[in-house]
Amino acid sequence: MKTVKNKLGPVLGVIGATALTISGCAGGVTAQGGGEESGSGFSFGAAQEEVDAAVADLEPVTITYQPTTSGPNSTSAHVDTSFADEIEERSNGKITVEIAWAQAIAGYDDIDDALADGRLDIGRTIPSYHPQQYPAFSAIDTMLANLESSPHVSEVAANAVGLELGWGSEKLMAEYEDKQLTPIIPVFAQAGNYMACSQPGTSAEDFEGRQIRVASAAISDQVTAMGATPVSMDYPEIYEGLQRGTIDCTVGKLASLAETGVLEVAPHLSYPSTVSYAKAPSAIVFGRNVSQLPLAYQQIIFDAQIAFFAASMQESVGNAIGIRSALEHDGEVQQFSEEVDTKIAGANKDLVAEIESSGVLGDDPLTTLTDAESKWTAAAKESGIADDGEFANLPEWYDSSINYRPFAEKVYQDLAEPHRPSQE
Repeated sequence: MKTVKNKLGPVLGVIGATALTISGCAGGVTAQGGGEESGSGFSFGAAQEEVDAAVADLEPVTITYQPTTSGPNSTSAHVDTSFADEIEERSNGKITVEIAWAQAIAGYDDIDDALADGRLDIGRTIPSYHPQQYPAFSAIDTMLANLESSPHVSEVAANAVGLELGWGSEKLMAEYEDKQLTPIIPVFAQAGNYMACSQPGTSAEDFEGRQIRVASAAISDQVTAMGATPVSMDYPEIYEGLQRGTIDCTVGKLASLAETGVLEVAPHLSYPSTVSYAKAPSAIVFGRNVSQLPLAYQQIIFDAQIAFFAASMQESVGNAIGIRSALEHDGEVQQFSEEVDTKIAGANKDLVAEIESSGVLGDDPLTTLTDAESKWTAAAKESGIADDGEFANLPEWYDSSINYRPFAEKVYQDLAEPHRPSQE
């Protein structure tokens, strides 16, 4: 599958010496020299007629977007199609988005290179899988584990908190720049992680010696503090690992665990109530090809994160699906004992101390986190987002008709818009 094809050649020819380049510390994109040669952009929130005028003389392009989703029938595929649809509609059909499902172009270890060398145009990647290459991203992942846990409000607020920490980190922006990548969403917390086990358990005794598959270094430390043994295992191997008893549990996102059938063999769900597991966030970034597109096209792509964010906030639906699946397979949903919560909180405290001493997120990252949490929790509640029940009975009370777009627009305007591609 070719990337940024069809009419891109003429487009790049028009751009010529005034090619669009990545703007370093801000993490945004600017048109160096700009002018009519690179095409004019438009203001955020402009009427569609103004956008149509901005792209009227531009050649059509096709770009390839690779999400983390397994396929178009996935429970979370609507998030990726919403992102693609927004780009196509806002561009008046001038941009066509081809979605490469199931890492069809590049695996997680190869996505950064594929974006940088032009094999892929936009990618959703998981930098927390590579903490040595992304220390600032890994630190933000660790900090997010200190957020309070609730079934709905916290899930939504955490994503805004992650974005605030991400856009606010010069070191994270430098990590992306070193990879020749530009973030659209620098840190996307996603839904929370939960423990799924083949046998029930909520106490420290229950978890002593259990083998638990983890997805990040921070979760590894949390699981170790519980008295269990963390195990690294590729995602496709989890089902068989649980089935054969190679592992006893896995920490993951409920929608994915339900979709891959993991909850059929590990239906016993448990979770912390005062803190949370590290979230193993993802990010949406683009590389060389998109950075060379006309300014208006870049703005359309960047602005489409609102549609992605709004659709993603429905992950509570995914949590409800996971809970329902677990119960259908004779499982249950329970909080950890106070002792286990305390052990996880202790691990989090040690991890925060390491981050503070490293300086990777500034002098006082915990205060930054808690201030952002208070701000975005209040904003979520003001948007009509509420916890109307317990996590265990989420399928009974969650309202899937909630409109998350107003909250997503507020998050964008407050955090992302300052980094929007612009013309100097």
